Amino acid sequence: MQASRHSHFRLHSWLGLNLGLLLFIVCLSGTIATLSAEIDWLFNPGLRVSGATGAPPEWNRWYRAIQAAHPEALVTAVSAPQAVGWAATATIASDTGGGRLVLVHPDTAAVRGTISEFTVTRFFRSFHKQFYIYPGALPHGVYLVGSLGLVLIGSVVSALLFYRMRWKDALLRQRSRNPRTFWSTLHRATGLWTALFSLLFAVTGVWYLYERIAIDSGLVGESVVASSPNVHAAHITPPIDLDGAVELARQQVPQLDVRTIFVRWGEWPLLTLVGQTDVWLVRDAANRVVVDPIRREVVSASHAGDLSLGVRLGHTMDPLHFGNFAGLGVKLLWFVAGLLISLSILVGVRIWSLRIGARRTPLPGAGPTVLSMAGTFAVLALTTYGSVVNIGASVAPAAGVSLVPAYVWLVVGGFLVVIFAATAWWVLALVRR
Repeated sequence: MQASRHSHFRLHSWLGLNLGLLLFIVCLSGTIATLSAEIDWLFNPGLRVSGATGAPPEWNRWYRAIQAAHPEALVTAVSAPQAVGWAATATIASDTGGGRLVLVHPDTAAVRGTISEFTVTRFFRSFHKQFYIYPGALPHGVYLVGSLGLVLIGSVVSALLFYRMRWKDALLRQRSRNPRTFWSTLHRATGLWTALFSLLFAVTGVWYLYERIAIDSGLVGESVVASSPNVHAAHITPPIDLDGAVELARQQVPQLDVRTIFVRWGEWPLLTLVGQTDVWLVRDAANRVVVDPIRREVVSASHAGDLSLGVRLGHTMDPLHFGNFAGLGVKLLWFVAGLLISLSILVGVRIWSLRIGARRTPLPGAGPTVLSMAGTFAVLALTTYGSVVNIGASVAPAAGVSLVPAYVWLVVGGFLVVIFAATAWWVLALVRR
């Protein structure tokens, strides 16, 4: 029994020391991604709407206002406000390439501003999903991030198997002036309180890995709601009746609350309407209706309640992973849990550093290898390269950096400073062994 507990401890230590830095970066970026939309709303006055009535969406009115403000561009998506007090948003594309976001007052249809698609939300969702490593010469970044879900599962399970969990640990009742005892108690407490959240985040992360494998192996098709528009044909685009499309969609899915309408331009436009119904805990794409705006007919329709178990589970993972299924309160709970998990990872490294300092000798098998350090820095290098390339591609074509609000650079820059500081601290802790 004692030997088994020791093996679990060694596994827990090995995972934390060799892969802890990458796991910390994933957890912290996911934590911020949970409230990234709220961060944009808080710092961007164009997204905040005072005195909004919460009236039903006026899709055609918004669409015409956007066209009038940007006659040179094509509207590729229109989204209803996330909640009362939020602006409606639209994505547009033009000859300059890239995309821009147009912010619209939901009641007056007044255009409140146009910004780059590079927002806090976009950065942290892309970073957390795949470390900005896009498919090409290298595999999709989801393979790396999803695999770290397995690491988190192993870390939680191994800890539960070797720690003697007590309520006084969870309530931080154990008092000690010894730094190692203090940090160990804190590590146990955060681990206990967040164990279920850790497993939830890990399992949903592994599901994304499974989805990526299934897509790349051809077992399932990748979901696509809109293709790249033919911008040069903007001056001959036919009129689009979005309100009429919503009515057609509700004939097929009566309870559909349309949240976003995607517009696929080309020789024959198509509209894809997604949103929520009476089926709980699914992302908007689970309820989808494709409408032909020229013939005024429904091309296809799907309701979350009619999906197979596997497909339904896939549409449930996003709400579970980010907590965006029951309002701001749940998202705040997910955010706090993510912060505690991120803190617990760093505290674990601190405990190891103190233990090594006390023994003057490294724990057998627990020290990180040169290979793991090299692999970690290789991933960070790829992430840095991918971030520069892909952020540049989304910013430069859209009239340059001027369309990116200053707060976006500050938030992203602050996150990167934390990551670099954590990396430096981690390396210093390792070289002391």
